[in-house]
Amino acid sequence: MVVVVVLALFSIKTALAALKEDHPTARETPYEPMDRRC
Repeated sequence: MVVVVVLALFSIKTALAALKEDHPTARETPYEPMDRRC
């Protein structure tokens, strides 16, 4: 039960911080297919 409460609080805190930002907060790497010619 404690784990669920802590996870919920962390999720709410993170979501509120993300909503305050003007730019996307995701740190994504563009997809580059691997070269299969070996």
